[in-house]
Amino acid sequence: MQKRLFLIAATVGALVLSGCGSKKYPSVNPLQGDYVANFADGESNEIFASDGWSNGQPFNAVWKKENVSYSDGKMHLSIKDEEAVDNEVTYPHTAGEARTHKLYGYGDFEVRMKPAKVVGSVSTFFTYTDKWNKTNGVENKHDEIDIEFIGKDTTKVQFNYFVDGVGGHEHFYNLGFDASEEFHNYGFRWEEDCITWLVDGKTAYQVKKTAKNPLPSMPGRILSSYWPCSAEGWSGKFSGTNGKTTDYEWIKSNAQTSYADGDEPSGPVDPGDEVNWSEITPTAVNWSTAREDIYTVTETNGVTNIAYEEAGEWANVVGNGAADAANANNVMNITLKNNSSTKSTVRVDIQGTTKVGNTDCLNTSATAEGHSEIYTDTTWGGSKIELAANEEVEFVINYDVTGEKGAARMLLLFIDSLSDNKTAHAGGSISVSKVRFANTTGAPITPDIPDDPGDDPGDDPQPEQPDPADPVWDPIQAEDLTFTGSDIYTITKDNGVTKVTYSSASNWGTIYANVASIANSKDTVRVSLKNNAKVSSEIRIDIQGTTKVGNSDCLNVSATANGETLRTDNEWGGSFITLAAGAKANIVITYDRSSEKGAATNLLIFLDSMQGTAKEMAGEVEIRSVKFAQLGEEPEQPGETDPVWDPIQAEDLTFNASDATMYNVAKANGVTTVTYKSAKNWANVSAEIDSLVANKDTVRLTLKNNSENATVIRVDVKGQTKVGNTDCLNTTAKVGETVVPTDTNWGGSTLTLTAGQQVNLVIEFDQTTEKGSATHLLVYIDSLQGEDKANATGSVSISDVKFAKLGEDTPADQSTALTFSDQTAYTVSPANTPTKTLDVTYTDMAGNSYANFGAGLSNMEGKTKFTVTVKNNGTETVKFRIDIQGETQVGNTKDINVSAKCGEDSLYTDDTWGGSFIDIAANATVTVEVTFDQTTDRGAATFLMFMVDSCQGDTVTRSGSVTLSNFIFA
Repeated sequence: MQKRLFLIAATVGALVLSGCGSKKYPSVNPLQGDYVANFADGESNEIFASDGWSNGQPFNAVWKKENVSYSDGKMHLSIKDEEAVDNEVTYPHTAGEARTHKLYGYGDFEVRMKPAKVVGSVSTFFTYTDKWNKTNGVENKHDEIDIEFIGKDTTKVQFNYFVDGVGGHEHFYNLGFDASEEFHNYGFRWEEDCITWLVDGKTAYQVKKTAKNPLPSMPGRILSSYWPCSAEGWSGKFSGTNGKTTDYEWIKSNAQTSYADGDEPSGPVDPGDEVNWSEITPTAVNWSTAREDIYTVTETNGVTNIAYEEAGEWANVVGNGAADAANANNVMNITLKNNSSTKSTVRVDIQGTTKVGNTDCLNTSATAEGHSEIYTDTTWGGSKIELAANEEVEFVINYDVTGEKGAARMLLLFIDSLSDNKTAHAGGSISVSKVRFANTTGAPITPDIPDDPGDDPGDDPQPEQPDPADPVWDPIQAEDLTFTGSDIYTITKDNGVTKVTYSSASNWGTIYANVASIANSKDTVRVSLKNNAKVSSEIRIDIQGTTKVGNSDCLNVSATANGETLRTDNEWGGSFITLAAGAKANIVITYDRSSEKGAATNLLIFLDSMQGTAKEMAGEVEIRSVKFAQLGEEPEQPGETDPVWDPIQAEDLTFNASDATMYNVAKANGVTTVTYKSAKNWANVSAEIDSLVANKDTVRLTLKNNSENATVIRVDVKGQTKVGNTDCLNTTAKVGETVVPTDTNWGGSTLTLTAGQQVNLVIEFDQTTEKGSATHLLVYIDSLQGEDKANATGSVSISDVKFAKLGEDTPADQSTALTFSDQTAYTVSPANTPTKTLDVTYTDMAGNSYANFGAGLSNMEGKTKFTVTVKNNGTETVKFRIDIQGETQVGNTKDINVSAKCGEDSLYTDDTWGGSFIDIAANATVTVEVTFDQTTDRGAATFLMFMVDSCQGDTVTRSGSVTLSNFIFA
């Protein structure tokens, strides 16, 4: 059993006292590393879920493998409110943790993740080892390097490390964004003498090894976890997750790996090790690719070479001609050789006839000599192998042609292409040869080969059920369309039903009908389809415009089928559906006939043809009816001129959904349309505006409710820092002369749009407060409730977003730039350069040390007052002292302070030893005004001195962080 042990009291105690320093650290080279796990490929064979034990308190949960799941190309960790027992202790929750099989040493570690914003929870990424891991019979010491998010405030991240069980090195870092809203990259570079933490590639924090400050040295597992914390003083009180998870896209590292004793897997069983492959004649396979922009495929003497300079975008090479041999056997041996000087990753799929779940891949397992672990993904498909430079292997794959996925159709090779984006590869070259098949079952194999459609009328003796009543579409007359198309399709028409049959499909072949005279007075089309084949069909539908803009002339905006949202590609065009064998679907497409792509011309339907190579299959699809309707509003007539806003250019914003499973975001011609079929708690769409709002204080945006129901919308201009309950900068809002309620406590300006209503919402916001400057524009649509609103369906358009400076001019900056020198007791940033804002951090400061920092003063003639703003970034009250020092010491001090105040409250000023004092609460910001006298024996002001937590008069050590700004002399 692999357990993680903590020194709990030391850890939590230190956490409460840690501060949020913002010291600048030197930039380092970007983190490097290969995927330890890329969850776009599904579950990784490199990691496993912790299951059946607890770490004790404050974790307050038992790890359960059921709380680690994979979907949408991500790993999800969850917490469940269910009791579980470990070592006779009952815990109220279960939690999720994933860890690597291997141990990782010095190197780079990086994760792309989104922590959960749940009070009382902790989301993590870290390395860890302890006595439960032995190397050569010796127990490892407890070493650990941490990245941790405390769910009550996900605008900060905590860094930490343990050496031989000793922690207490916590450091909070202000991110400048809310980590729970979007995925970001976090990581660290672990070197023998230094650890450097990075956020989105930028250096955030660094510690160096000294004689008094050793660093971790033991190789450890990489772990990710999400758990409820019982240390409420640190984490807040956990009261449930409301379904929120901590999500991970990938994990990377370039560290050297090893195994703890007993963990190294034994060699896998080769499904074909009893086969004498040298006696089997290779099957002739014809290799080709639709991605000629990536791969160059050549064949010489039975060896196919695939060359490339970059790869990605899930491009593949297709092997045809192996189906008959594959369907008589259950094991394939394929010889692969990497001809390049760097490693390559190759995924091999034996593709079946029918997609079940996410895949039609028939692979069940795979082996290769010299490769102890070959990962076969049974969720998304494929067996993946990493080939070293110049390595040649015989890759043996076990597969099944007797299941639901049907018989084998072709082979697919994904070569260094398992990502959404292209990546350069130095001289990529893979050779493929000797594709051989064998039967190891000892009996003949009967594959599930689909019949031709209509072969056996008795296969479906039940009468077809009619569609349910539809009050919108039933009264509309179906159009009598005539379809023509590519010669790969046979098209017949009988009683208004168009039937399309085909034995193969490729090269984006289409059928189409001219709909110009019908579609241009409407904005919605419903296409009713039925798949008569015994395999699923991949279908794309376009309303084609007159003009190609960018890559597409498709007018589609959004689409649904039987109430489910379909994928609509706004870059290349088309709305997509996978229609199961025997299934029917009513596909409803909203399109825009008023864009640059011009009026509607044709209805295009692609049937299993979205690839360059032939998809061999017996396909038959019926087009039952096509109906058009006008369901949206007619184009708006030009409104009255607005001398303020009309001259301002609208911003081209890109909105992203906080929950892509709920909000479908489409953008066309500067209009962002958000459609949804349910409204989850506080979900929103947001756009980055930080580069657009300098010296601005007002935003106007146009909102339109496209649905038939009223919609409640809240809009926030989001700042950098949460103060109290909110980081929203809104101060007032209006629609015309009507005031829109603005909540300055919890944030947001909220209004209700009736069906079809369009408004111009004008919001004034303030970037001069503690909340900082604006970073995002957030729009909450029907999501302002404490629970999911399952029946809230709708569509809202956002457009014409403009920013302006309409308020009073900002008062002139009267502050003075001061130069602070380096200190040993305090870390000041920036040092030795004039600055109007100073960040100060300190560790283990003795309360009676009277350590100080300051800046020299000049040209102070006639000045009698000094003002400074101080923010306590820490979690404990600090004692702060200010001294204005003269030229000459008289008695015990050079101090020329006369009095001081904070607001209307007088502060204590010591006339004997000097200094004006104030206690500043955790997270509080205060402005202190000191009156001083340059006419006494102590002379003119020459130095400004500060003490933080060094004038307590006791021996207690304290750590903290403060920020000083607005230095004004008057």
